[in-house]
Amino acid sequence: MILSAGMGSLGAAEIVLSVDGDIKTPEAARDAARAATKPVKVIVQGGRYEMTGPLVLGADDSGVTWEAAADAKPVFSGGKKIGGWTKVEGTENLWKTEVPEVRDGKWYFQQLWVNDQRATRARTPNAGKGFLHMRSQASSEIFPAEKPGDEKWDLALKYSSFVTDRETMDLLKQVKDEELSDVSITIPHTWDVHHYRVSKIDLGAQAVLMKGPKIRELLTYEPDGRFFVENYRAALDVPGEWFMNRKGELFYLALPGEDMAKAEVVAPVAEMLVKAAGVKDLTFKGIAFEHQQWVMGPDGFGISQAAQTMGAALEFDDSERITFDQCEISHVAGYALWFHQGCREALVQHCHIHDLGAGGVRMGATSKGAQNPTSFVTLDNNIIQHGGRMFPDAVGVFIGHSSDNRVTHNDIGDFYYTGISAGWHWGYGETVSHRNLMENNHIHHLGWGFTSDMGGFYGLGAAFGTVVRGNHIHHVSSYRYGGWGLYTDEGSAGVVMENNLVHDTSESLFHQHYGYYNTVRNNILAFGGKAQLQRSRNEARLSFIVERNIIVWDPTKSELLHAAKYNWDFVELEKRNKGEPAQSYIMRNNLYWPVTGKMPELLAKTWTWDEWRKTGRDAGSVVADPLFENIEKRDFRLKEGSPASKIGFKPWDLTVAGVRNDGPRGKEWRAKALKGAQYPNWEVEAKPWPSPPYEVKLETFEYRSKLPPSLLKQRTHVEDKGDAIVVTDEAASPIALPEGAPGGKAKRSLKLQDAEGLTQSYNPHYQLMPEYEAGTVTWSFDVMAKEDAPWYAEMRSPTEGPDYKVGPRLSWKNGKLMAGLGDKLKVLDLPAGKWARIETTAVLGSGKWDLVVTAEDGTKVIHEGLAAQEGWAVANVVLWSSMGTTNTAVYLDNLRLFRK
Repeated sequence: MILSAGMGSLGAAEIVLSVDGDIKTPEAARDAARAATKPVKVIVQGGRYEMTGPLVLGADDSGVTWEAAADAKPVFSGGKKIGGWTKVEGTENLWKTEVPEVRDGKWYFQQLWVNDQRATRARTPNAGKGFLHMRSQASSEIFPAEKPGDEKWDLALKYSSFVTDRETMDLLKQVKDEELSDVSITIPHTWDVHHYRVSKIDLGAQAVLMKGPKIRELLTYEPDGRFFVENYRAALDVPGEWFMNRKGELFYLALPGEDMAKAEVVAPVAEMLVKAAGVKDLTFKGIAFEHQQWVMGPDGFGISQAAQTMGAALEFDDSERITFDQCEISHVAGYALWFHQGCREALVQHCHIHDLGAGGVRMGATSKGAQNPTSFVTLDNNIIQHGGRMFPDAVGVFIGHSSDNRVTHNDIGDFYYTGISAGWHWGYGETVSHRNLMENNHIHHLGWGFTSDMGGFYGLGAAFGTVVRGNHIHHVSSYRYGGWGLYTDEGSAGVVMENNLVHDTSESLFHQHYGYYNTVRNNILAFGGKAQLQRSRNEARLSFIVERNIIVWDPTKSELLHAAKYNWDFVELEKRNKGEPAQSYIMRNNLYWPVTGKMPELLAKTWTWDEWRKTGRDAGSVVADPLFENIEKRDFRLKEGSPASKIGFKPWDLTVAGVRNDGPRGKEWRAKALKGAQYPNWEVEAKPWPSPPYEVKLETFEYRSKLPPSLLKQRTHVEDKGDAIVVTDEAASPIALPEGAPGGKAKRSLKLQDAEGLTQSYNPHYQLMPEYEAGTVTWSFDVMAKEDAPWYAEMRSPTEGPDYKVGPRLSWKNGKLMAGLGDKLKVLDLPAGKWARIETTAVLGSGKWDLVVTAEDGTKVIHEGLAAQEGWAVANVVLWSSMGTTNTAVYLDNLRLFRK
């Protein structure tokens, strides 16, 4: 229905969109608006408008306002309802339905919503139950190259295959052959998370071959090798999970109280909801946008940071004065909203953006050489919560190559990576990301112990005029490292961070990787998990000024300054750039309060407080109780008489951060935001999944390629002068494997090839780094040496430096196997070319160790209670060193290393 111009407000023509009216679809309403004289208002009646593709808008759609009718709640949905559910006979809560379009190859989906809640795709381990773990990279001995002679295949396998343990393989062997191609594996790689298709599973070798991005070598960025597996029938084992096969059979385990015969179930169809280019003066008001489709391709998905190649449900290019007011965007696969290139003066206000597969709102492109960058976008008074549900490395608010944007009074919470990311240039150089304002936002509950190298605010590259002010940032938890509050990463420059309340982060409250002329002033920084302030790269320029801040911490739990002397030294004057100030960073007029009342004995493991200040650091700073109202309850308001005034600190209203009450929903809006910020079990749920105990159950090298080995936490030391450490088929131990170990004729071992003219006599040498601190350690290996190939093996602590202590030690020279300190105990005669099994057991902290040696001919020698070096108490490293001076070799086989 099109109403006359006189009937519309402000003289605009009005078009009525209604599910049961003359104009039933958004596309029909768009076409009617195009034919009308502008401006035009599309009045959208309540109801659900299903879309199979995006609402495509162009220049002809300028001057149009899409507005919900009074008291109406219209929904533009890219999903399709699924009914016909029946309970599976013999079960309490397993339901099933048929999806003919899937069976016929016309549709497939990876998301499902039941009663407006995102359901969990069947996975192992279950959501919230942690991860499985890789044990090592696989090789071409397990997965031969498809093309014979492919010299790059072994390199490719480093990115796409792994060996796991028997317990994990027992789970994976439940995958049926017909399910295999649809099984996906999700692997976190420090700050990015990649998704892989499964190609093959080798049960005997306990190995998996995948198709996926070749960006991160497995077990390199994340040595714990975490992963989880999705989408096979046997993984459907807890309420709230679903599974669908290619026959179109869709299964769902209902939650308590759910009746699937009455439930509303939606699966996504449309890959985008709005796609616009060249539009001006376009407004959406009161409209809900829901359900976006995304299906992973045959080669997996993953990118280097921030899920940057993932698009959005609603995207705009070359558009001006676009407004979203009181809208809702939810249940999407990617980002919610993206003002990509060439957009100006957009406004997003009072919108609820939630249940996001990736992140919230994006501004600007990330591709190099982006032309016509976006600018002057305002995000004000929005709730942006619960993101990263498919892509955990996504960002709440993501500013790429874009300037002059304002991000104010938003609630940004419950993401697995960063809250606000601004800038997209690594290192020093020209950028187009300047004068961005992030002010009075509530940024909270980030990371969840899932990703690393992230923060509440994350900056990249030169960003002069950028201000981060008045934000409340708290509860940031990383996996292995990171979890910062304010984080200026590579090349950050010209950023002012002031009047922010930052507390309870897993690492430091402020961290600068490297950059220059950044300012941290008048902030309250409290309770960083590992330190309060962090400086990684020491450069010959003024990296930052830290002044007039209140910094509070518990010195029994964390440091004031992260790291050591190198990070906090002043760069020598003659090395500084011309025109740089005398100090390469400035700290002054700060108030420090260790809650014990006593400053640490040493700052950065180097300076006493007095020594620190005598160098010119922290002039005008004081150590005093700031007199917060209630520090235990995190009430950081200052009491009357606070000594903070002595450093020039200026208090601000700590309650203004986050959404406001002055919008159309009043106090209800702020209450809604706060409801999404309540996580009473945060301390437990955000604790990083523990690293698996380091162990080498049995390494026979039979499945290794004839290349350098790739065990977890290894180090190989060679000089590349003819020496090498490689897997070989020249020799293998004939000694029987331990009972229960996989059988088969031994063919391979690890070769330490020696050579003439090496600089260090102890090279080549091979290390494993178990870092055991307590328990009973068993270390076992088979060994054989050629003529003139003396060797030694020992267990040490610590890992570095000349002052290490030695526990179990064996050595061989001229046919004699020796043990103990000084190689004084003769164990047995062992001729060159003969194998022996060495088994050691040590209770850490006892100073003693036991030895069992079994020779190739069956001779067994046992020694108990051998003495370790005084002071040896932990097993940081085990190593094998070939001490030859000629072209000779030592062979190792059947390695075992574990702790009870």
